Amino acid sequence: QKPGAQVLAQRDIDVAFHSIFIANTGSGLQQIRDVNGLTALKGKRFTFGSESSTSSRLMPQYFLAKGGVKLADFAGGAPGFSGSH
Repeated sequence: QKPGAQVLAQRDIDVAFHSIFIANTGSGLQQIRDVNGLTALKGKRFTFGSESSTSSRLMPQYFLAKGGVKLADFAGGAPGFSGSH
């Protein structure tokens, strides 16, 4: 996500890529219907999957940024990582 960067290639299956965000039922969070609703995650603890994973780190981080959520917005000032897959 750098100014002046562009996609040169993409797999056809990536066009329909979906990310799912899962929350503990005791978190008080409600279903989020679009990326703008991701601001509800600000101030919450957040954990990505593997730090180097496209599906559990890069794409979710892309959607968070698109929804106006920076990594520093999470509780503790940074997200956690659950490990590799």
